[in-house]
Amino acid sequence: MRIEEYTPRESESVEELREQAAGYLNALLLVYDEVFAFDSEWMTVKRLRRGRPFGEEKAYPMQEAIARISGNLLPEDRGLLLAVFERFSNHSAGRAGLEAPFRIEFRIFAGGVIKSCMGVFLTTGENTYLFCCSDVTGQRENERLRREYRLLSQEKQQVLEVFRMYSGELLVFRVENGIVKPFTINETICDFFGVRREEWFRFMKYGGPIDEFLANSCFSYEDYERLLREGEIEVNYIEVSNDAERRMRARCISAPGDRSTAYYIMLRDITEDRPEPALPAQGEAGTPAADAAARPEVFIRTFGYFDVFVDGKPIAFKNEKTKELFAILVDRRGGYVSSSEAIGYLWENEPANKITLSRYRKVALRLKNFLDEHGIADIVESVDGKRRVVTERVHCDLYDYLSRDPQYEHLFNGLYLLNYSWAETTLGELQSISGQTAGAAE
Repeated sequence: MRIEEYTPRESESVEELREQAAGYLNALLLVYDEVFAFDSEWMTVKRLRRGRPFGEEKAYPMQEAIARISGNLLPEDRGLLLAVFERFSNHSAGRAGLEAPFRIEFRIFAGGVIKSCMGVFLTTGENTYLFCCSDVTGQRENERLRREYRLLSQEKQQVLEVFRMYSGELLVFRVENGIVKPFTINETICDFFGVRREEWFRFMKYGGPIDEFLANSCFSYEDYERLLREGEIEVNYIEVSNDAERRMRARCISAPGDRSTAYYIMLRDITEDRPEPALPAQGEAGTPAADAAARPEVFIRTFGYFDVFVDGKPIAFKNEKTKELFAILVDRRGGYVSSSEAIGYLWENEPANKITLSRYRKVALRLKNFLDEHGIADIVESVDGKRRVVTERVHCDLYDYLSRDPQYEHLFNGLYLLNYSWAETTLGELQSISGQTAGAAE
């Protein structure tokens, strides 16, 4: 509404026109939080209030009033708003290209928070205009939530499409900025990741750091980083119920939109999809005869600190628990070690439960992979969840000494597996044998 364009009827008095103008201004005050009337001829500003005649409002110098209005503006928004005020203040010539009503968004800092505001410039005459503004923070928040909801809906649709193409998934979870939030839960999933149900529900509701989520999982953080680089990988894992080795395929897709740090990750058990390995022909590599000739020589030292040598060179275990598990198997001298027994050594103060079983499974898989890397995976045998060292495929000072062969009597030096406290039982046995040997020699 442009007041100067209104043509009064002959029957309307000046008082009626004033009432209409007052009604118009009061209507604006119902819609907007603040309304200011600018007079660019007199360079003054009045702050309007409901129910008070326009003429009773105090006029402030324009520059002082604009300074008050823009006082709480964020620095990056102040210049733009002041430029618009300046153009509107330069009479009609300065308003070229500014259509009325002219809207502008800006932000202010008030009450300790940043608020979003909408300002509208309304021309009311050649030399006058109104500036109406309102706090629209709540509206912008609602719009943001609606946009995120639409984006999330798009993401869900994309994930559903992937599900259709990637059937048989074991788990789907979302990762954004290093925070993981799983979508589903079942016993298999909890076992695979070594997480209690109550902890899993916490992850589903609130999310948590990815490294914490993967701490006890067969899917390591290194696997996760490789998955982000390659998009799809396969990893081995050991099933808790029967200790059988299985294989998992993981796939990663980026979430739609511009949030490049958000991913969806799907895991699928593909053990049954693997083809059976072909049996080698007689005499070819892979036959017992060929393997015996090509097998590296393994020497295990137990007197003193525990170390393993392959073809005369020491091998460095990547994980201390993996090394300790192998030492436990060596100490058993070819006898089978069950999962619960191994857990009792590896985690002396914790009972055998789903969590410790999951940890043990991870350690056992790491041991298998480590030995396989060095070409000596056949020195450990696994049957129905129990493991043992195949003693005939290794050389060990402990085994040589216990053979009572005179040439090995000098091997024991009074020290045995100094790395581990549980080795004291065998140490006592060795000391007893050593004393008997010394007495016989005398």
